[in-house]
Amino acid sequence: MAQAHKGSASRDLKRKHCTLSIKDKLELLKKLDSGVSVRSLCGMYNIGSSTVYDLKRQKGKLVQFVADSGLGKEMGGRKTLKGGNSTDLDKVLITWLKVRVREGVQISGNMVKEQARIFHKELGLPYQCDYSTGWLRRFMERHGLRLRAVCGEKRPADNEAAAAFVDEFTKLVSDEQLSPEQVYNADETALFWKSTPRRTLTTADAESPAGHKASKERVTVLCCSNAAGTHRCTLLVIGKHLHPRAFRGMVHLPVIYRASRNRWMTREITSEWFERHFVPEERAHCSIGLDKDCKIVLTLDNCPAHPVTELVKKNVHSVRLPPKLHLS
Repeated sequence: MAQAHKGSASRDLKRKHCTLSIKDKLELLKKLDSGVSVRSLCGMYNIGSSTVYDLKRQKGKLVQFVADSGLGKEMGGRKTLKGGNSTDLDKVLITWLKVRVREGVQISGNMVKEQARIFHKELGLPYQCDYSTGWLRRFMERHGLRLRAVCGEKRPADNEAAAAFVDEFTKLVSDEQLSPEQVYNADETALFWKSTPRRTLTTADAESPAGHKASKERVTVLCCSNAAGTHRCTLLVIGKHLHPRAFRGMVHLPVIYRASRNRWMTREITSEWFERHFVPEERAHCSIGLDKDCKIVLTLDNCPAHPVTELVKKNVHSVRLPPKLHLS
């Protein structure tokens, strides 16, 4: 009985395994250098003395790793020095990132992934990697990167108008027996083609990135597709100049290009696009598998650049959304 009791007590006193984070390891080494005894450190961190001596031998590697990775003081809960599949790729990529941050360049996650693909090819790495969002997350964790964003306020939705429109539009679709192939939506977006990203990756110990005046060079792009996603109309791009120098020598553009003084959509451009481009394109699409004269509905938001009256041609007509309501 005494032996059994002794074994039970031994198991109760057995120390629970504890894996220290890199931050804890550095703090432990700092205390060790300041004169705290090994025994005291073992009690503080719930580890054995052999672990303390192992960390003492690894001090140089730990300090160098933190310096190279840019983790600084915010190392989070990272516990190992293990890198990615290629330490060479990680080194050149984090060096590239630090240089760009010092230059004041705003870096997005997509830019890091694309640069990783470039370095992968240049280094001749023998394995395949998609450099996905998951890879980016792990890369950021390894190097203590933070994504800082500037967020704007969201406009409140008009729920009553949305509900009324849904009821009305549902009845239209039912009465006319419209399929998703026959329902289109068109909407404009601004493309600030010279603008830098609004969010930038930085190392954890870096100061907040300095702001700079954003470029306002823009074009307006009209995108249009049917609800089935089987037909995406040719993009309409609106710039400032009708014949920009960049177009010299170009016979064919992959988009429909128009110009307005402020690069915005106008009612004239909307009407011309509907008559000369949208209707012919959707009729050509409907001739494949649908009645070529089938009814088509185009939804447009309440933008002032869209004609107030309904656009109608060849059994194709537009439906205007209520004010402050947008399809998402």
